[in-house]
Amino acid sequence: MSLLDGLELEERVGGLWHRLVGDKASWPHFPEAEVRLESLRGQLAVFFRGLGGDRGVSIATAAARSSSHRLSLRQLVG
Repeated sequence: MSLLDGLELEERVGGLWHRLVGDKASWPHFPEAEVRLESLRGQLAVFFRGLGGDRGVSIATAAARSSSHRLSLRQLVG
């Protein structure tokens, strides 16, 4: 973060708006629709290779991580 970041009005207002109304609870979440990778790994491998995927690439689970992408106004307001 540089010294000039605080001088950019759009970024400043956007940051305040995110803190005011942005909430993870506004993101849709459907735990009853959960699908485990283990149950589809074989089918996904065939599909991936059928689309031209390299045989050296393996399909594996990824660790959860946060994303810093911007949400739409509708997602923010909830």
